[in-house]
Amino acid sequence: MEGEESGQIDTQTGEVRTARVPMFSIPVDKFKKQYLQLPQEFGDALDSHADKEPLSVFDSDAKKEFILDFYPKKLLLEGLAEWVRDHDSGSEARISISILDAVKRKLEIRLEGTAAEQHGEGLYLGKEYNMVGGRKYEANRKWLLPEGDLLTHVFICGVTGSGKTVVGKAIVEEAAALGVPSIVVDLKGDLSSIALTLTQLHEFELWTEARSSEDRAAKARQALDRHRRNLEDSDLTLEAVQAFKDRVHVRVFTPRSNKGMPIGFASPLGAPPYPVDLYRKEKETFDNLVASLTNAFMDRLYPGVKRTKIENERNYVYELVHHAWLHRISLHGEPGLRQLLRLVEEPPFEEIGGLPVTQYIDAENRRKRLLNKINTMLAGPERMWFEGPPLSMEVFLQGPQGKTPINVINLTELDHFEDRSFVVAQLAYEVNKWMRDQSGTERPRLIFFIDEIGGGGGKQAFFPSFPYESAAKWGLNYLVRQGRGVGVCCVFATQNPGDVDYKGLSNCHTWIIGKLATDRDRKKVMEGMEVWGFEAERIKRNMVGAATGDFVVKTATGEVKYVKERWLRSHHRVLTLAEVANLPQT
Repeated sequence: MEGEESGQIDTQTGEVRTARVPMFSIPVDKFKKQYLQLPQEFGDALDSHADKEPLSVFDSDAKKEFILDFYPKKLLLEGLAEWVRDHDSGSEARISISILDAVKRKLEIRLEGTAAEQHGEGLYLGKEYNMVGGRKYEANRKWLLPEGDLLTHVFICGVTGSGKTVVGKAIVEEAAALGVPSIVVDLKGDLSSIALTLTQLHEFELWTEARSSEDRAAKARQALDRHRRNLEDSDLTLEAVQAFKDRVHVRVFTPRSNKGMPIGFASPLGAPPYPVDLYRKEKETFDNLVASLTNAFMDRLYPGVKRTKIENERNYVYELVHHAWLHRISLHGEPGLRQLLRLVEEPPFEEIGGLPVTQYIDAENRRKRLLNKINTMLAGPERMWFEGPPLSMEVFLQGPQGKTPINVINLTELDHFEDRSFVVAQLAYEVNKWMRDQSGTERPRLIFFIDEIGGGGGKQAFFPSFPYESAAKWGLNYLVRQGRGVGVCCVFATQNPGDVDYKGLSNCHTWIIGKLATDRDRKKVMEGMEVWGFEAERIKRNMVGAATGDFVVKTATGEVKYVKERWLRSHHRVLTLAEVANLPQT
């Protein structure tokens, strides 16, 4: 029990309180089954002899009065269910009750230590639900993901239409608003629309399909009004959208295509800086890096071919790349591929393992086919891989006039999984190289977001579970294992949680889970979340019946929250490459 001096005005009488007011601070977890358990001192202060009596309670924050039932013998207060639902009932919150007038049975109530007060600044991703029993009640309070929790990575999953893409984009938007740049891998075209920050009617008209100009104007007006209403429901405004637009710089890159901003993936086998030093200090990392890039390169050369059928070619190229890196032979860019051709034709060593090179690689015309495959990458449409500024972190991290860059890598033009996996592997490789020059930090420096880490499922997943392998997996695994110390924050999303490697995803400490369609996927997620008891039952029910935009969140600290995602500042839709070509290219 505490007290406060009476220098406040009584909200009911207007008189100045001059005596010390009894005040009780009660943990919110004392509210159970519609009743709040009160301390004995509260009963002593009211000195009631009735079995049940009404109390007049004033909410000093909401400026609202309501009536509660008090049971003196059991020290229970009934009637707070709606009030608790409308406020933050986080586990650390406390209900503060002051007895304004013991004779007239008048109380004052407020909630202290809410989630927003605890977390301070963070990433606003949606509104938190109150849970009473097994039911969810919408509450008008924001849920903030603490900025520091990004460092331990985020995993999002849910069926198509669950809203997982929107959650991922909200993280990118919020991070950019805090000055943290992003690299976003877009497989379907829906992430590219983060470039559409529309606030004016004429801007909506540019992105509205209609049969006539009058029809377009009417539809655009409806879209603008709907956007404004949904923003307001999320406590956002068109002015906030404009402020965000002024603060960020979105670029949509299209590898092997000139429909967006071109970017050259011109160094598929180029060495990292100081390769010899890396080999001496971290030989295992060096070998794994050579293997990862070689696998990505070979998968592109032989799309759809089982690795066991080209094992000799793969090992041959691995040995050539290994030799080139250690002997400072450049394999960067188009000249690097021509150098590789010469190395394939005339290798700098005579044996592989215990066999002569000719015996190992020349049987069944293996070397000849390998030469032809590599040469194909230097001719025809494959040369488009070299167009545009070379892939580098400098391109991604520098925005104009101090704006925060959001870099979308649009892969909708790439039909083959091997090409997409190659791009993801190269992006992870570039981030890997950049990480090695960074000092330690306790704040995010970069968001790396892939909306469908499960790819096409099975052997076409970027982060597959055993027995499948992906050329991109080693690089992604390195980012989730080593990124935290230098501020690289991974956000991985999938609609196929059963197809991804949960051992690797154990490094993701924040899980955001929407509706899941199959028992297999739900079981996998429950195993990964490591939640038991009554909370586990509520989570399972949510995964079965969650509405679009509803998610259960297990935070980095182990808390479980139920959240309704917020409306995006950007105009969420799928962009075709023809529409991407109409975006400003700067």
